Amino acid sequence: MNWVKCSERLPEPKEYVLAVHKDNQMLICRYDHECGYWDECSTGCGCCCDSMAISFWMPLPPLPEGE
Repeated sequence: MNWVKCSERLPEPKEYVLAVHKDNQMLICRYDHECGYWDECSTGCGCCCDSMAISFWMPLPPLPEGE
């Protein structure tokens, strides 16, 4: 998995991804294509970031299989 520059491509609607905030924090969030904001869920606060606050993203790895 490689980092994707937001200026080149955004994630699919409702796809949770690992994203890099402009303050170099990593967040789990998704991009809301309807309003143009990132919905941040990694802290559970439901905060939103404007589209300029996130510079890179990558897909989350698959969940582990088995027990």
